[in-house]
Amino acid sequence: MRLELIKNNKFNLTDEPILFLENFLKKLSYEFLSYYNDFEENPFVYRERTLSSIIFPALMKSSRRAAMELYYNNKHRNFLDYYALDEMGENSYLIEVKHLFYDNKECFGTYHLKKWEQLNEQFYKLCNNKKSIEEYIDSEKNIFAISLGIVVPCFLDEKEGKDIEYYSEKIKNDLKPDWIFLYELKDSKLYQIEKIYMPWVIFIGKIKEI
Repeated sequence: MRLELIKNNKFNLTDEPILFLENFLKKLSYEFLSYYNDFEENPFVYRERTLSSIIFPALMKSSRRAAMELYYNNKHRNFLDYYALDEMGENSYLIEVKHLFYDNKECFGTYHLKKWEQLNEQFYKLCNNKKSIEEYIDSEKNIFAISLGIVVPCFLDEKEGKDIEYYSEKIKNDLKPDWIFLYELKDSKLYQIEKIYMPWVIFIGKIKEI
């Protein structure tokens, strides 16, 4: 369970934004397990609607301040999914999120590929609107945009699928993220829910200073 930066990334593993991201993703992984233990409901079924109840507590445990649906103006009505201020009050993180299923055909369907494209569009919209971000959200901090894709490989048979390294490399090649974080679910209650097997959750995304 460790964050991996993809080649040509401008960040190092010891940089503050990367340390924040890795800490947040670890807490997010634990929140998935905690959510199921408390509600006995699969947190991956309803995509972003359920995920907000998991992402926000993880952000609160990773930062001094967290918020959801912050408004900023870019000639349209735009709402940021999540905001977090680090514990030192020096760095602000603007986070956009999408949920993607990776089915037993070992590929993303058209719907989920479009969601990845939408996530990239949201990310670059943040990166290209520094003036609006500073006016409406924050102007006194170092500001970083983060995209977060929550990828769930799922299978109809326990024997289907290959190892996590195979899917990790395939996702890196297909989607070209800046970073990837792998979390094993095989020893948890989330591994099998009804007739669906979910061995891992894979977090991917991009990160850039605005």
